Amino acid sequence: MSQAGLRPSGLLLAVLVHAVLLVVLWLGVDWKSPPPKVVEAQLWRGLPPPPPPSSKPVPAEVKPTPKPEPKPVEAPEPQAQTPTPKPRAQVNLPKPEQAASEPKPRKPVEKPVEKPAQPKPEKPQKPDRQHQQMVDEAQRQAEAEAKERAKAQADAKAQADQAAAQAAGLKRDRDAYLGRMEQLIKQRIVRKDDWPKLAARFEFRLLPSLDVVAIRLVQSSGNDEYDKAVETALKLQNRFEAPPDSLRNELIGKTQTITFRWPE
Repeated sequence: MSQAGLRPSGLLLAVLVHAVLLVVLWLGVDWKSPPPKVVEAQLWRGLPPPPPPSSKPVPAEVKPTPKPEPKPVEAPEPQAQTPTPKPRAQVNLPKPEQAASEPKPRKPVEKPVEKPAQPKPEKPQKPDRQHQQMVDEAQRQAEAEAKERAKAQADAKAQADQAAAQAAGLKRDRDAYLGRMEQLIKQRIVRKDDWPKLAARFEFRLLPSLDVVAIRLVQSSGNDEYDKAVETALKLQNRFEAPPDSLRNELIGKTQTITFRWPE
């Protein structure tokens, strides 16, 4: 055989040998891992207390009692003679009458009457500044309101007085104007000397042209002749004189009333 024919077989043999070695090594190795060792430990919080001492008393050692030594016999002493007692001297006790008299009762000591303590006058406390300001402000406001009310009342009274004065003045001027008109109308009445005292009241209205219209007898005098004479005089007058400007609103277009009396 040649070297070229031996090479493949030698290679195969080498592979087999290595495979066997690997199997032997695999089987020879222990693949089981040993279990871990467990260490047990007990924890103690403290040592247990020592056992209590026994309550039984330990018997004391009994010592033998020593025997007393005999005392020496002493000779008896001679007894002293007791002296005869002398009789006691008689003591005269005081009679009960001569005894000290009973102590007289003491008069009760009068205690001085204590006057009631007079209370000390309290010092006036200083008012709170803020409270005092509020009080002052309220007082000022009340005074201002009182002044306003007084002023309003005074103004109202002044206005009322002025209105009353104006009304009185208008009435006075109106009466004076109607009085003049009455005299003009009376001059047109046809009189009779035998007429008694008469009074007839008529009403009428003045137009802006001062013409007299709507003449009507309101209250008769009781004498038809006198009533008719007054009505005729009103119609003859027909026109009044121009009133003052202050009376135009009081007279023009309004019903007026005049009482015509006889005699004047």
